[in-house]
Amino acid sequence: MKDFEKISHLIRFGLTFDKVTVESIIKWADIKIYKQDDNDIFFDLSIARTKNNIIEILSKRVIWDFRDEEIRRIILSYYNEYLKCNFDKWPEIQNELIAYFHLIEYHDSNESTEDFLYYLDDDLQLRKDGFRGSLQMPTFIIENLSQYNYYDELTLLLTREEITGYEIKNNYT
Repeated sequence: MKDFEKISHLIRFGLTFDKVTVESIIKWADIKIYKQDDNDIFFDLSIARTKNNIIEILSKRVIWDFRDEEIRRIILSYYNEYLKCNFDKWPEIQNELIAYFHLIEYHDSNESTEDFLYYLDDDLQLRKDGFRGSLQMPTFIIENLSQYNYYDELTLLLTREEITGYEIKNNYT
């Protein structure tokens, strides 16, 4: 997947969960225009004013595939790092991971990442229905996210593209 496609996926996901802002995307597009990137999409993004506008513009150029291994690795690495710095936010992280699960359009699969996301969703539904849940939380999330240690890849990509977002504020400092 090319950098533009990766960035587009991160923008779409990030806008949904407030990991990036509309303003940061407009600023990114303005920087691209200033640096004389003649891709018309940056002119369109520069005048976009809403999350939906941005997603619509990107959808004209990108085929969304949140099942892509590289995108999944980057997003789950972000949540691994976020959880390390904000242990008490595991319920929020669980909800966002479940929303990600819905983006990848889960189909019966033996892949461990999709199984992890499926079990998170199932556990949350049990808790909502008044049961204890089927998983030991937050241990289950920690164990499953611990294999995703590519947060530096995300920050490097965002830095190289001059996009702000996906910052992690540490609750313990």
